[in-house]
Amino acid sequence: MNKLNLSLITLSVLLNACSPAKPATPPRDSIRIALGATPATLDPTLIQDLEANGVIDNLFAGLVDFNNSNQPIPGLAEKWDVSADGKTYRFVLRQNLKFSDGTPLTAQDVLNTFYRLADPRNGAGYAYLLRNLVNGDDVVAGKLALNQLGISAPDANTIVMHLTHKNSSWLDILTLPCFDVIKFSTISTYGAAWVKPTHIVTSGAYTLVNYVMNGEMKLVKNKYYYAESQVAIENVLLQTEANRTSEFNAYRSGALDMTSSVPMDIDPSLKQKYQAEFKRGQYEALVFYDFNNAAAPLKDNLKLRQALTIAVDREMLVNKIINDELRSPLYSTVTATIDNGAYQDIAYSWQKLPRAEQIKLAQQLYREAGYSPKHPLEIKLLYNSDEGNKKRSLALAAMWQQVLGVKTIVSNQEWKTFLVSRHKGDFQIARDGANVDYNSVAAYAQMYVCKSPQNNSQYCNPAYDKLVNQAELSTTSAQKVALYKQALGVALNDYPILPLYQPTYTKLVKPYVLGYNPESNHLARFQIKWFSLKP
Repeated sequence: MNKLNLSLITLSVLLNACSPAKPATPPRDSIRIALGATPATLDPTLIQDLEANGVIDNLFAGLVDFNNSNQPIPGLAEKWDVSADGKTYRFVLRQNLKFSDGTPLTAQDVLNTFYRLADPRNGAGYAYLLRNLVNGDDVVAGKLALNQLGISAPDANTIVMHLTHKNSSWLDILTLPCFDVIKFSTISTYGAAWVKPTHIVTSGAYTLVNYVMNGEMKLVKNKYYYAESQVAIENVLLQTEANRTSEFNAYRSGALDMTSSVPMDIDPSLKQKYQAEFKRGQYEALVFYDFNNAAAPLKDNLKLRQALTIAVDREMLVNKIINDELRSPLYSTVTATIDNGAYQDIAYSWQKLPRAEQIKLAQQLYREAGYSPKHPLEIKLLYNSDEGNKKRSLALAAMWQQVLGVKTIVSNQEWKTFLVSRHKGDFQIARDGANVDYNSVAAYAQMYVCKSPQNNSQYCNPAYDKLVNQAELSTTSAQKVALYKQALGVALNDYPILPLYQPTYTKLVKPYVLGYNPESNHLARFQIKWFSLKP
């Protein structure tokens, strides 16, 4: 059996183990949180990244809110009822709702929010979710007027939605930030600049008062928020940091109360010192790399995609290189936990083979794909700048080199540039990840639908799309699961992506920060209004 040279793939984050200066006592009306990368947008309609999620969830609110266990609860709507056939939802707004500028928030604002999401001129990445509403597909495609969307406002306090078919995930879907209510007149006045601190009007627990690009964002409590009396923390400072190590050092110095993540390699003495402050949960998510299915050399070369996928030793990646026993090696296009484990039997047939046999199979497929030691594959791998992404990418390159003889050029780009490159298909293999927003396999299924905004691999198989459409229109749960299983099986056997593992997430949180419970928060979405600071 081949042994991977760990020296090629093991990187260390060197942290100074000396004690930092004694931190200043933080003001108890403020919290300082690391955001990670700079958000691509603060516009709920145009959201596409997790960093934006972390801000928008605190600035805006939707009809349906979510609790610390990611369960839907009343938001701007104080109550709702559902018709017997599960296709009509009637939402009743709370009385006297207001935006952060003190102006009334009514059902018309909810309609405008949905219309803006549906408007094809905006190219919203989450517009596909409106296909759940009557005429949703045709409105998003520009074939019907916006007012033909299956949503109406019989009066200023009521919203009615008509679904094309029963969807047990609809309330969960409505918790997503793309449905958060915005003030359309502000957008009409200022255009894209409406999200600047001097113009922005919000509907959630906080509003934005200052924003230094690639620096700090300051949020203050929205005094007109319907649950303002329940929001304990007055001021929020969201800070972008260069990398996880700088976040950790800022946390140690007392400049942060909560990190967005932690370095992958921490000095054992420091890990022991801060053990009680590590907060960890398992993502409903998957980590993978996109194969560009629309460009050479991966286009129309199934055996090459198979060889590259099988050559990766996921057990070593998780247990030795990443060294995180809570991450689960992934041999599928979907996690084993989604929909309470309904799709855990979707997995590659070679998963259970001994590693030596996996390597033989990968080498055989590599030769059949047209490559050999004398004619090696030369491939480019792209990732967004981050120490964890770098470590994984170098590990893949080393595995491909040792098992197959592949020559990999590994490069990185800043986050926003990387998003553009990946979206345009300007890559051969690119880092990716799917952190689903709600507990339904439909969220993963969109990753493989032809021309879906979530489909970064450029994969397209009409047979897959047909099965997904049939699953979405199914009338029984059993039928829905059976059709989704068929669809995911098609995608699995087409190898559009290189799945690696189901991740965990870890943050460092100061002992005086109360209300953060990642153990039950598998979607890793949190709202600062849940938090309080111990006196």
